[in-house]
Amino acid sequence: MVRRTNARLALILGIALALVPGGPLAQAKGPSAKAKQRPALKWEACEDAPAVQCSTLRVPLDWSRPKGPEVSLALTRLPARDRERRVGSLLFNCGGPGCPGAQIVKLAPDVFTPRLRERFDIVGFDPRATGESTPVRCGLPSFDPSIPRYPGNEADFQRLLDFNRALARSCMEMTGPYLMHVASPDVVRDIEAIRAGLRDGKLNWLGLSYGTMLGALYAERYPTRIRTLALDGLLDRGLSEPGMLGAEARAAEDGFERWAAWCTTSPECPLQGQDVLRIWDDLIAAANRAPIPASNVGRGVTGEEIQNNTNSNYLLFTRPNAFGQVSWLSIGPAIVKALNGDASDFATLTGEPPTDPAYGERAIECLEFPVQAGSFAEFMGRTRIARIIAPHLGGANQTGRLISKCLGWPRPQRNPRHFLDIEGAPPSVLVNATHDPSTSYVWALSVQAQIPRSVLLTRDGDGHTSYLSSSCAQEAIDRYLIERVLPDPGTVCLD
Repeated sequence: MVRRTNARLALILGIALALVPGGPLAQAKGPSAKAKQRPALKWEACEDAPAVQCSTLRVPLDWSRPKGPEVSLALTRLPARDRERRVGSLLFNCGGPGCPGAQIVKLAPDVFTPRLRERFDIVGFDPRATGESTPVRCGLPSFDPSIPRYPGNEADFQRLLDFNRALARSCMEMTGPYLMHVASPDVVRDIEAIRAGLRDGKLNWLGLSYGTMLGALYAERYPTRIRTLALDGLLDRGLSEPGMLGAEARAAEDGFERWAAWCTTSPECPLQGQDVLRIWDDLIAAANRAPIPASNVGRGVTGEEIQNNTNSNYLLFTRPNAFGQVSWLSIGPAIVKALNGDASDFATLTGEPPTDPAYGERAIECLEFPVQAGSFAEFMGRTRIARIIAPHLGGANQTGRLISKCLGWPRPQRNPRHFLDIEGAPPSVLVNATHDPSTSYVWALSVQAQIPRSVLLTRDGDGHTSYLSSSCAQEAIDRYLIERVLPDPGTVCLD
């Protein structure tokens, strides 16, 4: 689940180890026989990117009330360059929750390989509450730096709970019922409406991170309406909160330790040749004693905030790419800058009410993963485990941030965690890195076991997702999407 300082980085979600039982989605599989055909999408050149086409789709605010109020979804399309050999449309989701896929397609088309752009119309959409789709609006700031993200006493725990409840009330007042309809039960129906509106046959799907969960849930509901399903950086929503937290904490700490080992020996890191982990731990301890000034936000930054933003931003990619410039290369300079008295690179940047994009991200996360911890004691038990597993990062990971942000948030009436129950879907490709700092490889193995006829392609390497960083993974995914040829079981990418 990415974080907060750059919408293009909105690609992460935590992962897990332990499992919880759960039933399938309450809705029946497959569309209603009486469902009316939706009108075809209408496209025109985007005002700010004439080479890209834009469209808007109106969908029910609540799919259980198809004749009720509607909301808008923003879409963009890159037309296939080779029209004679065009395969069809490829629907792309870049994860998050909170990543605006329509804006990525428009502003960062280099995410997609030349081969994919030749053969597909590449279609991006901003899911509900993201990008230029109907937003969630709230009346209070999304972040209070005076409240610890992981409170260590009951007084601070109560402050966090009160803050979250007050924010949720302001969101409900300004957003109304839509606040409770921005997660996967409605988004999966939106995806089917987009597929139908494209008038281009069965669904071709490329989903990253949280987009893997959306694609898998679509396959659960509409298995026979899929041509190809490519899932990169796998999220298993059937897992328990403690299991998710523990596995993601381990994956994040592993990623950080591997960055530190690289930094110690690399001339690209300004801390080369030094005891990087000791320097880091001393920085965190010092910032927790006396927050380090950050000129870009006009306040001090604590060690906890440094740990959280390192995990949520800098660890995701080993090199800059089309999603953003921050990467492993950014961490060393940011540490040196903080040691010299300016922690700006680690500060949490937020928008202003009522339009901060963080509102939509939080609303989605809290509906997808409602907090299971019901008391301060349970909360402390979870955070203590995460800190033991990930001491250098203080347990910082997206699942931990979810628990912190979603304490006291309204709980959904449907959408239970559950293992996938997919029947009749075509063979699919799953991809995961062995050292992904956000989605554990263990999670990928679990998801593979839940999706019949799926093949797991392993990338032996670092960074979150693989399509953005590995030519081997790109070639395998492209071939599958275009030719429907699966990689051999057990294939490992080494780049």
